[in-house]
Amino acid sequence: MTKKEIELLKLEIVELTELFYNEWDDLRDALSNAGVKINNGRLVAMYEDENDNMDGVFITEDNLIVKYEILNNIAYVKIISNVDEVSEDYPQVIVAIQS
Repeated sequence: MTKKEIELLKLEIVELTELFYNEWDDLRDALSNAGVKINNGRLVAMYEDENDNMDGVFITEDNLIVKYEILNNIAYVKIISNVDEVSEDYPQVIVAIQS
């Protein structure tokens, strides 16, 4: 990854995290209700399809990597113990952990 790509991913993480805490109540509530400790975490990736289903990655304050999927307003979360499990689909995770 180039330095420019890393800087762009850092900016994306900052923007997503600001939206998560300031605007996206539904996503914040879904993750919290699924047991994710959302205080002081970072939204690293978020993708939404035409049916309002979402998936992405959230990193908690203590660097726990949480992959989530929201289907029909139900949140499914998976704790990721090895960053390699998600780094190919979500290169932002590596940048977030190293920041």
